[in-house]
Amino acid sequence: EDYDGALEEVEEAIEQIKSFFKEHGREELMEESQELKVLEEWKEELKTKRPKGAREWLEEQLRLAVEREEYEKAARLRDQLRALDRQQRRPS
Repeated sequence: EDYDGALEEVEEAIEQIKSFFKEHGREELMEESQELKVLEEWKEELKTKRPKGAREWLEEQLRLAVEREEYEKAARLRDQLRALDRQQRRPS
């Protein structure tokens, strides 16, 4: 599923609606726009349901390990993040 593509489409639709209100001098109607409210809710839903990438997952696990004072685990996670960075920097 293309969460990033869907998110881009929703964000573009939000911007188009906002531009429409601005072009017609009706910015005050943006707060009341049901279309904007629905699109903003949809945008947040897409953000929360989007699967995390490897980097995001490792960063979250590292944060939790440090928070729990699991320093050996944190060091392993840090090393995995560094390895991921090196792998991504390698030319294809």
